[in-house]
Amino acid sequence: MPKFYDVEYLPDGRIGRVVPTISGVPWRVSKHTVMDLDEWPYPKQPLVPLAETVHERMSVEIFRGCTRGCRFCQAGMITRPVRERSITGIGEMVERGLKATGFEEVGLLSLSSADHTEIADIAKGLADRYEEDKVGLSLPSTRVDAFNIDLANELTRNGRRSGLTFAPRAAASGSAR
Repeated sequence: MPKFYDVEYLPDGRIGRVVPTISGVPWRVSKHTVMDLDEWPYPKQPLVPLAETVHERMSVEIFRGCTRGCRFCQAGMITRPVRERSITGIGEMVERGLKATGFEEVGLLSLSSADHTEIADIAKGLADRYEEDKVGLSLPSTRVDAFNIDLANELTRNGRRSGLTFAPRAAASGSAR
C-alpha cells in the first residue's frame, strides 16, 4: 500500500530508495503467486452496473500468465508462470455468474484466450450447455496463430453473437531496430 512507504528521489529524478513509514511493513514487498486458480476465491456475485457499459458481458478469467514469453510484453513477463483454470472450474464460474447477473454473453479472458490448452473443449462445452439460451461467447484477447475455424464455429454456433479481439505481435524484431 503506497501510504505505508515514502519515496526518496535522487537529484536527477530517479528513485533513490523506498522507505516504510510504519514499523512491521517490509522493506521489500515480495510477489505472491496463486498456483491453483480453481482455489482462488473468484467473485461469486459479480457487480452488474445500472447503466449500459461498453461490454455488456460477464467476464471469466480462464488462465493467467502467457505461453509465449515475448520479451517485449510486460504483462506476459510479470504474470508468469502460466496457470490455467480447469474446464470444471470455468463451467461453474460461468453458470454461477450467468444466474447472478442475467448477462447473455460471457467473455473468456486471459492474455491470449485461445492459448488455453483446452480452449476447444471449453468452447464446445459452453456452446453445448447454453445452446438453447443463446448465450454468446467471446474471446477478447486472441493471437491470430492460436485461432482456428473449429473454434470460430463453436463461438458462432446457432447464430449467437460473439466477439473476437485479435492481438497481433506489436514489437519490432531484434534486427529491425
